[in-house]
Amino acid sequence: MSLLPTVTYIPASYNESTGVSWYAEGTRLDCASYIQAPFYSNYTGNITSSSCADAAAQYDASLADFVLWNPSLDDSDSCELVDGLQYCAQVYNVTAQDITSYCTQWATAPSGYDCYMLSASYGVDIDAFVSWNPSLVNSNCTGYQMGTSYCVAVNGYQQPGEYPDYPFPAPRSVARRTSSPKQGVIAN
Repeated sequence: MSLLPTVTYIPASYNESTGVSWYAEGTRLDCASYIQAPFYSNYTGNITSSSCADAAAQYDASLADFVLWNPSLDDSDSCELVDGLQYCAQVYNVTAQDITSYCTQWATAPSGYDCYMLSASYGVDIDAFVSWNPSLVNSNCTGYQMGTSYCVAVNGYQQPGEYPDYPFPAPRSVARRTSSPKQGVIAN
């Protein structure tokens, strides 16, 4: 008798004998990962599931995103994957087109956010946000898409407005110029 636990083989997929399976109706075909029911929802307890919520949780996706990627499903509590079909579980990160070359930080648009909420959450004026991300088309954010990465910061940008001296002085990028540009002197 050994004090070490015995090794238990747990296959990566509950049903390894399936091989290649069909995709569910309308499922995205450009996904990074797919899931097929039934799948393990608890490896230590050997518990399987076909629940949409459990499938989304396996890949740290929201149920709303999971249903968006798999239109044959609904977001009800009774949502279940059909055994033997593949469902999109994770998408590749897509970056918006024509982002400014001065971008220093990107953020992926989460579900439930519109472009105003995303820009505001990073302290960025909507006009600046749109200018850094021309694929948004205009300040109505016509081209905004959930799951797409957008530029949310450029070097030297400061949100317009007042900067009180307490507890910190104004950032250098918003300091007032007190001499001509040829002299190059900037007031602190």
